[in-house]
Amino acid sequence: MPFETSQESLLPRTPVSFEGLETREPLCRAVALSELLDLGLVARGHFVLSSGRHSDSFIDKRIITGNRKAQEIIGRLFAEEIQRFEFDMLAGPATGGNEISQIAMDAYYETTHKPVLRTRMTKTESGQDVQCPFDRERVKRKRILLLDDTATSGSSILQAKEAIEHIGGEVAGVIVLVNRNPKAVNEKSIKTPVNSIFKMQLKSWPKERVPGWLRNVPMNTDLGHGGKSS
Repeated sequence: MPFETSQESLLPRTPVSFEGLETREPLCRAVALSELLDLGLVARGHFVLSSGRHSDSFIDKRIITGNRKAQEIIGRLFAEEIQRFEFDMLAGPATGGNEISQIAMDAYYETTHKPVLRTRMTKTESGQDVQCPFDRERVKRKRILLLDDTATSGSSILQAKEAIEHIGGEVAGVIVLVNRNPKAVNEKSIKTPVNSIFKMQLKSWPKERVPGWLRNVPMNTDLGHGGKSS
């Protein structure tokens, strides 16, 4: 849901900034990013992220599930990135990672004509788990490539990685569409190669340190976890 002008006027008039795009085809990657931004990839307002941190910017996952053009762009980006890894199966943290892994699997097949296995993750009280006993057996002794839509703290990725390793699988690497915090989400912190299609410098703050100007912006309860936060 777009914010009304009166709410947007409370936000600083500073553009979203981006780190250098790490790709062998920077122009194509930059064009893809421009198209995704035009489609509404980054929403502006007051959001609570899955990590519990507050932000004035949010990666709007609705364009991933509800916009065919966005799906095609994102699928092509992941299909290209996937080919840099050796792996047996795809997976992604619930719920965004499940959606991304499906889009990526379809695009990878269309690009390479090579079928690829995929397993689904589910949220549990303790974090993440492979969805069902049948899939747990399939994951044993397999190299799993984890895919996700966005990363801020890396907690969901780490939970998915731990769940896969617990049942005897190996995480071959991680690919995220948008890495909001490369200093926190990287090969050192996740302990496996982490590739980011886009790295965006989108600020976030812990609840107790939210700046005053952002506190004056009504919290978005349609996107993120604002509806679950006091």
